[in-house]
Order: sequence, then structure tokens, then C-alpha cells
Amino acid sequence: MNSLRKAFTLIELLVVIAIIAILAAILFPVFAQAKAAAKSSACLNNVKQIATAAIMYAGDYDDVTVPCQTWDTEARVNGVQTTKGGHLFNSWRALVFPYMKNLDIVTDPSAPAIYKDPNFASAPTANFLLYGNLAMNHMAMGPSYYNGSTFVPKGVSMTSLGEPAATVYFTEMYNAGTEATSEYVAAPAYYWTGMVDAPMCWDTALSGTDANQVDGNVACIWNWGKNSGWDTDLGLSIANGGQTGGLAQRSASGANVSWADGHAKKLSIGALAAGTTFQVNQDANNTHFVIANISKYVWDNK
Repeated sequence: MNSLRKAFTLIELLVVIAIIAILAAILFPVFAQAKAAAKSSACLNNVKQIATAAIMYAGDYDDVTVPCQTWDTEARVNGVQTTKGGHLFNSWRALVFPYMKNLDIVTDPSAPAIYKDPNFASAPTANFLLYGNLAMNHMAMGPSYYNGSTFVPKGVSMTSLGEPAATVYFTEMYNAGTEATSEYVAAPAYYWTGMVDAPMCWDTALSGTDANQVDGNVACIWNWGKNSGWDTDLGLSIANGGQTGGLAQRSASGANVSWADGHAKKLSIGALAAGTTFQVNQDANNTHFVIANISKYVWDNK
């Protein structure tokens, strides 16, 4: 007796393949969105943990916040001490590390991989301390004051903050050394690593003569907007902070932000610039005049 063998016809196989391709086309973007959402949630948790660590730091230092960076002050992390120009150098990351004990917390999972500086081949920890992609609102929380010849980073009293719940502390920033096209060419410059500027700033002369400037002696690269130091000097695009003082909104729904009271949430660039004159593609020279709430200059509602 002859037995017939059953099998798919060519048409049936093509139909099955087409169905699988359609399902894949539908599901892959969903998976990608889910992955991006998970990374954004992890970043939100990271900025919250950093704020908590920074608040603990202030508790041990007479209620004074961690400075944005320090010079000639040793702060070894995992046995590593970073230097610049022969001077001991530390970003706020190294100073609050004892309260975190986890270098992954200072990174944004949605950002490109941390820059690997060849000078730190034997000390990879240093890469996280200098080239992380989460930053401090230094103008309000750990400013560098210009004393006429150099910048002197200082902390501020937590009790001096009028509304801690409305004061930005940490947020997402450009990936130092990776996304900047000019700052780290040849000799790395660490001055702005770990810091973002608030929406309003002032001219680079630091003269303090503009009535709408908050403090002409607080270091700041430039106002938010086109032709600022962030997009001209650092070569940043809009996507990674070129017009927003280094603040990078990596998610379509907003940037992750933690506040001086320790809470964290996601806000759009528009919401973060509310009360200022900033608009996308506006020249930076036209964003520092007459705003309703001068405290918005530094994201601190005093």
C-alpha cells in the first residue's frame, strides 16, 4: 500500500513567513520601546539615589552641599585619585561615592557608553568619576565663584534653599568625552564635567552689570540657546544638550530630574525652562532678558 506524505505547500510556507514577518514588524518596535522605558526608569532611579547620597553628604558637612568639583583635595575611589595638570582633581561623583558605593548609579543607561580615557587604562574607575553622564545643577547647588583670577567651587547651605522641592539638583547630561566633539580632543578638559547650566545664565565676561543676571561671579558657559558654548565650543547637538546647557533629554517624554528634597520625576525641556525666555532655536544672546521669576536662572525658587 502506498502512503501519502503530508507537507506544506510553497504557498502555505510563504503565508506563514509573511505572518511571522508582520508580527515581528509589529512587536520589535514594542520591545524597543519597552527597553527604552526600562532604561529611562533606571535612570530616574539613579538620579534619585544620587540626590539621596548628596543629601547624606550634606548631613555630614554641616548642612553644606557637595561642591561641583574640588581641586587639590584627595578623594580616592576604589584606590583611584584623579588629577589634572598635576593637581588633585575630583568631581562631585568622587565626593558622594562613599554614600553610594556603586559607580553604575552615576550613569544614564540610555546614554552611549562612558568614554574610556587611555590615561586611565589601569584605573577604569576614574572614567566613571570624570566622564559620567548625569550632572549637577551647579549654579544653585554647588557653584564655582570667580574670584578675579580663578574659579572656586563651593557648596551652599541646604537651609538657604527657599523651596527644595522646586530646586533642580541632578539630571541627565551629555556624555562627556563621547558626544562632545571638541572639549576632549587632544588634552581632556575636566572643568565642565558633571555640571549642567540652568536655562538662564549671563555673558561670559562675568561682569555682573546686567540687572537681570543673578550673580555675575558664578561660573556658567552661556545661556540656553543656539550659539552658546555648549554647541559651539563643545560641539553638542540639540539631542545631547547643545542648546540646553548640557542637559540631554534622551527620552521623548522628558528628562529625568531629581530635586533638592530628594524626590525625582521626568519633565520636558519646555517644563524645565518654564518662566524663562528660552525657546528651541533661539539665539542664546536673546534668552537672558526680563523674565518673571529671576530664581529660574538657577532652577532655585528662593
